[in-house]
Amino acid sequence: EGEAMSGKDGKPGWSCYSGPGLPDRQAFKQIGGAGGAQRVKRGEDSGFGQPGLVAGWVPGQDPVIYPDNSGILLQPGDELVLQIHYHYDKAPQPDQSTVSLQLTPGTQAVKPISIVNPIAPVEIPCMPGQTAPLCDRNASLANDGQLYGPLGSLAEPALLGACGKTADQLAAQFVDGVAHTTCDFKVPQNGYIVAAMGHMHTLGKSFRFTLNPGTPQQQVLLDIPTWNFDWQMNYALAKPLHVTAGETIEMSCSWDRSLDPNRAPKYIVFAEGTEDEMCVGTYVMIPDK
Repeated sequence: EGEAMSGKDGKPGWSCYSGPGLPDRQAFKQIGGAGGAQRVKRGEDSGFGQPGLVAGWVPGQDPVIYPDNSGILLQPGDELVLQIHYHYDKAPQPDQSTVSLQLTPGTQAVKPISIVNPIAPVEIPCMPGQTAPLCDRNASLANDGQLYGPLGSLAEPALLGACGKTADQLAAQFVDGVAHTTCDFKVPQNGYIVAAMGHMHTLGKSFRFTLNPGTPQQQVLLDIPTWNFDWQMNYALAKPLHVTAGETIEMSCSWDRSLDPNRAPKYIVFAEGTEDEMCVGTYVMIPDK
């Protein structure tokens, strides 16, 4: 299907928004060894975000090296789909991106890892007293649909529903130019978390992953109290942490409009543009047997 889409318009690759736009043909996968195989829904394996995610790049990220004897399992004939966002201030230039993979022979005892991709909604109203057509939330959603296609205006309502939140609830937390969002996710399976990463855009203020929040077992997996868009690292845990299926991981993001006070007024929701915003995380698991 990817090959059928690539070049259909007479150009290399294909245009897409958010994900690559391919159907998820591996909604179920087999895990476990002999006598222990079970069918697991893909969503339970890779989180709410992109299924089959292998890697991503954001500003400031170094090459990601996983613990010894662990990695992404690749089979003969597998293909990787690479999605890139382009923004040109002037005439488009030829793409010079490259990808480098560190490979280990499949004959070695390598543990396959899972990359879990939580995503949360974003609701950042205009500052009090600001008046502009795009300060209206519905107008802003419609504008995102014009910029990015139908998914541009549908992503935010879907994320609100998945997190059990409403736009009014999150907008009510907007105080003195600072907005907040939190969303709870269930750990999909037993295993060790070995790395974690957060992603927001240029209004980002803070990011946090918390395991079992509000309980005696609470542990902070990743805390970025002062966000920097140009320094988005994949952080390896000092010691791999064992988690159990069903435990809660809370993802929290905050944004501060004072970081860009001269920006054109617009009600900001989850969307792809750098002057839109996101609350996205990944954490890397080595599942138990």
